[in-house]
Amino acid sequence: MKIFFDFLPVILFFGTFKYAEGNADAAARFATEHLGFLVSGGVVGTEEAPVLLATLVGVSILVFSRDLPLTYLIFPPLIWAALRFRQLEASLASLIVASIAVLYTQADMGPFARSSPDDSLLYAQTFMGVAGMTALLLTAIMSERRRADARLQRAHDELEVKVQKRTAELRRSYQRFQELLESAPDAMVIVDENAEIVLVNAQVEAVFGYRREELIGRQIDILVPANLRDAHAAHRYDYFADPHARPMGQGLDLYGLRKDGSEFPVEISLSPVDTTQGITVSAAIRDVTERKQADEARGLAFQRERQDRLDRKPHAAFDPLVPARVLAAVG
Repeated sequence: MKIFFDFLPVILFFGTFKYAEGNADAAARFATEHLGFLVSGGVVGTEEAPVLLATLVGVSILVFSRDLPLTYLIFPPLIWAALRFRQLEASLASLIVASIAVLYTQADMGPFARSSPDDSLLYAQTFMGVAGMTALLLTAIMSERRRADARLQRAHDELEVKVQKRTAELRRSYQRFQELLESAPDAMVIVDENAEIVLVNAQVEAVFGYRREELIGRQIDILVPANLRDAHAAHRYDYFADPHARPMGQGLDLYGLRKDGSEFPVEISLSPVDTTQGITVSAAIRDVTERKQADEARGLAFQRERQDRLDRKPHAAFDPLVPARVLAAVG
């Protein structure tokens, strides 16, 4: 079908002039049969079609009814048809112009009228061949551009669908991540490379006493006691230089800082998270106040039990089973 439309102007031109060689009225009828298609807008269906038709007929009559050097005036409406319409409409426009040229040339009128009818038709056919092929070339270029635009639009639409699907997947993944974060038993804080808090869960609010909105975008130092911030900054720098999952501050006593200014012992586990915005760190913070208190209570109970035994038996040897019995009694 595409090949047919590509060669349609040539078929119409030569068909028209074939009719014209024998009968000018036949050429007129051949063109008139197709006027309704162009008037209705053809496959374009635009209101420009009737205006173009009127322009084509008016300019053609002006050019081909008088022996004046005005033949170049036929090119603007043909170019208009080529640029604004598709191949079939541009072909019909060329056919209309050619038919009018044949009518006046057969009547020995216009710029192509010569002493011999054959010469007249030859001049007219040559001129209209050039004009028609110009319109055909422009139409082919515009048709290819429209097809390229259509392919580009299809590719854009397909990419848009993929982006929407990917966005929906990322949204679902982020929602699942948030659900997992909220279900964690520990206070979870996500920190970026600039030490800014980007995400927290509900346990952080419960443990530190801040509302979530008060922490997002703030420096992580807001949760660190003032006397530990310099050391914490050095540890943070070292961690981002070699990020891997590990407990924080092994062998050290770590403390957190609540909104009310109170400090409490914590244990922290660090895990790097690679994102499109760079490396972030997930910190799982556990309040170990109760465990520390229980350890201290056990230690005090042990010391009291030992002191009591020594007070009752000042000269007795130390009983190695005392620690076990004390731990059994406390635990």
